[in-house]
Amino acid sequence: MPQKESGGSELLEWLAAECGCGYLSDLRVPETAPALAQTVKRIPHGIWSGEAWREVARYITGESDIIPEEDVARAALSRWLQKR
Repeated sequence: MPQKESGGSELLEWLAAECGCGYLSDLRVPETAPALAQTVKRIPHGIWSGEAWREVARYITGESDIIPEEDVARAALSRWLQKR
């Protein structure tokens, strides 16, 4: 797992690989939600920056008003995944 200095694009790529997605956009499809939710839960807090989590949450959820704090961005992503 890359270190905290990595950005959101690296986190997106890592999540896609972990979930078996051929494309980043596959992270948005409902069938991927269970695997993505489990993968996100397994990631220890503090590994990725708040900005990286915000970028991931914005890309996957389409929400633009997510602030760059890890807990907030992860919560927004988790809420979106639960609706899938």
